[in-house]
Amino acid sequence: MKTTVALCPGKYNNFTGYVNCFGNEGYAEDADFTIIPDYGIMSWRDGIWTGDMVHARWLGGVFKGGSFQGQWFGGEWRDGVWSQSIWHGGVWQNGLWKSGRWEGGEWNGGTWENGDWGKGLWRDGLWKAGLWLGGAWRGGEWLDGRWMRGDWFDGTWHNGTWLCGQWLGGKWLGGYIGDGMLVPRRWRKGRRPEKAK
Repeated sequence: MKTTVALCPGKYNNFTGYVNCFGNEGYAEDADFTIIPDYGIMSWRDGIWTGDMVHARWLGGVFKGGSFQGQWFGGEWRDGVWSQSIWHGGVWQNGLWKSGRWEGGEWNGGTWENGDWGKGLWRDGLWKAGLWLGGAWRGGEWLDGRWMRGDWFDGTWHNGTWLCGQWLGGKWLGGYIGDGMLVPRRWRKGRRPEKAK
């Protein structure tokens, strides 16, 4: 396997090697990408990336680790640090979400520190804070935040404010309920929630 260094700007197909351009620094495997000269944006189409990306546009492929800032449209996130960016779709496996907006896709594990969740499927992980605007929660730990609407199927709710949605199972350990929630007839575990103050 040939290892080369990508010098920017340019269009790269089936590239394997180190990249260091406009703050994008890391290792690419079998990658197809373009570095747009006027804006310093890296447009990633396919392949495997490990490293840091800033001002990026991710269209497909696998992000193995590092940090990311930009817009994500598809592909698989395996691990790394996400901040100040927009996620439009794809599969999140693990990592740290520091801030940004989630607009769809599947979350399978990792830690959500803060941000806005627009829609999608949450399977497992740790939610520390943020705003949930819609989607389905199927498991994991909710520590704090505001739930605006959506369906909660399973997991543990520790604290926060629930405004509207369907509670279909799981553990409620504390927090507040606002108007509009479809309250289950029987709380299986934990104490019954209180009205929001």
